Amino acid sequence: MAKTFKIKYSGEATALVEKAKKQAQDSGAQFSGDEKSGSFSGKGVVGRYVVEGDTVAVTIEKKPFPAPWMLVEKKIRGFFS
Repeated sequence: MAKTFKIKYSGEATALVEKAKKQAQDSGAQFSGDEKSGSFSGKGVVGRYVVEGDTVAVTIEKKPFPAPWMLVEKKIRGFFS
């Protein structure tokens, strides 16, 4: 079951994505995309994102069964905050 949530941000989308990419890589995750959309995966989590104005819509497509949604969302929000 997929879950989508939205994150408001300020500044440039390019800088936001570069920060998210670096944090994902530092965590051992794969990250690809640009200031419009992309995808990520790591540690059993698979997802994608779409930048819409000053908001990033993140969809988690897969997560480890025992991991609570709140924990996965918190970690992903950290990448885009």
